[in-house]
Formats: sequence, structure tokens, C-alpha cells
Amino acid sequence: MGQSLLTRDESGFLALVYYTQVCRLSRRETAISAGEILGYVIAHEIGHLLFGPQHQDGTVMKAKWDRFDMEKMRRRELRFSSSQRLAKYRKDSNAVPLISAALR
Repeated sequence: MGQSLLTRDESGFLALVYYTQVCRLSRRETAISAGEILGYVIAHEIGHLLFGPQHQDGTVMKAKWDRFDMEKMRRRELRFSSSQRLAKYRKDSNAVPLISAALR
């Protein structure tokens, strides 16, 4: 549903979110709205800009969300891990990532 572009040193510079894919998922997962899913997709892609290409199960940064993750989203319980929250403060904050929504 999204894509982040990183440099060789894993610095993020562009995040893309594919809204059509978000809407497709929201039609299958009726307990959560497209807007809520969109927020999590944006957070996930910003996570890549901040933390690099890694994924982590049980968090917003999970590679592929399943029904259990959708339920956590609905209850507002799917979050970044504590180590991910700390890592964002350690990163160099000189570069401002650009977020782009691709309507496809």
C-alpha cells in the first residue's frame, strides 16, 4: 500500500502511499475505515524514512498486516515499539522527509 525510497545509507527521502490499495483493503476489512488504514500506512512509510527498511512484527512496522493487526488498528493498539520510538530521537533531524500520496 506504500513505498519508501531510501539512499544507500538508509536515509529516507520519499514516501509514497497508494490510496487505491488502501480503499481496496478497507472494502475487505469493513470494521476499519479507509481513513484509519490510510493513517497507519502513512505512519508505516514515515517509519521507513526514520528507521530504514526494517520491519518488526507486532508493530506499525510489520511487513504485512493481517486481520489481527486490523483489529489492533480498530482499537488504536497497533503502535511503534518502544525501541522505534527512542530511535527517532537519535536520528539526524536535518533532513525533512517528503510525503506524497499517489492516487492510482
